[in-house]
Amino acid sequence: MYYTRWPQQFSSTSIKTRAYSLVSPRRSKDVESTTFYSEGYFTKGKRLINAYFSDTSYMSYWFRAQGQLSVADKLRLMITFGNLITYRPDILQLVNSTTYLKVKDLYLPERPKLISSFHGYDIVTRPYNDPVWNKYLGELFERADGLHFVSEWLRDKALALGAPEEKTKVIYAGVDSDFFNPTQKIKIDIQRQIKIISTGRLVELKGYQYAFKAVKLLLDQGLDIHYSIIGEGTAREQLSRLANDLEIVKNVSFLGTKDKTELRGLLDSSDIYLQPSLTEALGGAVLEACSMALPVVASSVGGIPEIIQNEANGLLVPPKNPEALACAIKQLVENPPDAQEMAASARKTVENKFSIEQETKKWLELYRSL
Repeated sequence: MYYTRWPQQFSSTSIKTRAYSLVSPRRSKDVESTTFYSEGYFTKGKRLINAYFSDTSYMSYWFRAQGQLSVADKLRLMITFGNLITYRPDILQLVNSTTYLKVKDLYLPERPKLISSFHGYDIVTRPYNDPVWNKYLGELFERADGLHFVSEWLRDKALALGAPEEKTKVIYAGVDSDFFNPTQKIKIDIQRQIKIISTGRLVELKGYQYAFKAVKLLLDQGLDIHYSIIGEGTAREQLSRLANDLEIVKNVSFLGTKDKTELRGLLDSSDIYLQPSLTEALGGAVLEACSMALPVVASSVGGIPEIIQNEANGLLVPPKNPEALACAIKQLVENPPDAQEMAASARKTVENKFSIEQETKKWLELYRSL
């Protein structure tokens, strides 16, 4: 049984179903495995040998059953998926839906139930610019027994592409609220510099260019603020030039990539979390900020409104709108009690709706329903 997110929860449950989840090779180093099975750290040659001799008769049967494939293709599948073949799962889960392109020709005699997870790009963007993926997405919709989406918004996008509604299931990603738990009860104080922070890749779709313009507007209005971004990406140089053009270089910091502990510390010492994205399937960074009891200002796009209810546990603004971003930030700065109330409500939202326990429960329900 393989999971990328929740092995510690599932390994302690009484579920009997044998499942095996696949991720693309470039993400395999991030896989955490339960005690059911462990695979991924052998060379390809050792993997083939281990798989074949772990169950010689079954592997020979499987080899003969692949009658439509060449010997070379059979060997390729055995090398890549030998441990999966001998594991004989009841459920095969594609944690990354595009892994389907690698396993679509793989025949498993037990015909395990198939679940595919969708995270955003595979539904929102790739079907429109990748003809190959567009072709096989419909096939995946038809073959899968369950289609998992990280938000209602993304599910609706998939339904528009032809996903059968009866197969769809929304399961929100859970946040470890015990780990992302604030230790400092900092209140916004206009008498000192206000620390604003964002987390995410430095790419155009994250909307940082609009955040920079909002920072400029706030500085021109006399507010003392500093804006930090955690993350790296292709837009780093472009954003640096924009900060220089806007003359806000001293008030902006690019912090680069941070580990979880460093991230938690930076969130803990900040006053406001800003998510100026142009699109988000859900917003994992927003959830972490909410768990850290930070008041959130975010674009009303994608799945973010499934986390943030405007004026209740944060503030939502239209995308691509520096003026609206600046106005929302100023509202929080000038009304610290309201900001603190929203922050506390954001923390409760995570505990009640986006906990790891809730996510685990829904996954078990899905597995048992197949």
